[in-house]
Amino acid sequence: MTKNIDDIPIINEDGWLPQGYEKPKTQSRYLKFNEEGKYRFRILTKPIIGFEYFTTENKPVRQKEEFEELPRNIKEDGKIKEFWAFVVWDCNDKMIKICEITQQTIKEPILALSIDEDYGDPRGYDIEVTRVGKSYGEIKYTLIAKPPVPTSKEILDEFSKTYVNLEKLFTGEDPFTK
Repeated sequence: MTKNIDDIPIINEDGWLPQGYEKPKTQSRYLKFNEEGKYRFRILTKPIIGFEYFTTENKPVRQKEEFEELPRNIKEDGKIKEFWAFVVWDCNDKMIKICEITQQTIKEPILALSIDEDYGDPRGYDIEVTRVGKSYGEIKYTLIAKPPVPTSKEILDEFSKTYVNLEKLFTGEDPFTK
């Protein structure tokens, strides 16, 4: 059985690697709620809305309209889900990312906030999503909106320097390349 190198613990008992070596963390350009913890972000754009499924090769297929029938290459136990995608400022990593949300327990509170007269447009405040639970069926999300404040100059400057084309999600292209 082949193991993924990322799943192999680093053992440094023989001194082959420098003392205290830690594998570098890779920063994704996508904000995903993959692990337990708090994720704070600022939405910067209006969302694009579409439908997606994952193939047997675990590749996403997205389109703007609902799929008329279940695709043949959908992964086993796969589902077609509605998604929202928007550009965000990841307050934890301090960078521009794309956030794609399919979870109703995240979308519904954002929608409720967007029509609330005290909050309104989600681009006017930070949102904090907390994930609790590790495996399917036990995962729960909670969402808190932070008090509305203008987007900082630092974030706006970084956003103006970053190319992002969300429409490329529908063609499978990299949304960060021109």
